[in-house]
Amino acid sequence: MLLSGEFDPGTPPSHAYTAAKEMTNSLVVVAPSASHAVFYFSDCTSNLVRDFYNNTDEVVNLDCIQNSNDISFIVSDLKDELMKLQSSK
Repeated sequence: MLLSGEFDPGTPPSHAYTAAKEMTNSLVVVAPSASHAVFYFSDCTSNLVRDFYNNTDEVVNLDCIQNSNDISFIVSDLKDELMKLQSSK
């Protein structure tokens, strides 16, 4: 299984599809709305990896991936960090 985030700039889904062409019985899974480090994106993606490695002879249930469309953004208020930098000058 090659797991990739839809918006991963470093290892985009196209890399997974290219690698899969060289592998037998490969499975490419693209997590919608995810970026890099897709394993940590949600319980769904980390459970997919765990289930795949624990049950390599079984078909992976992709229901959670197919039902996830929400985009989440992590935003930080950098005001405190900027003030620390300015006061250290």
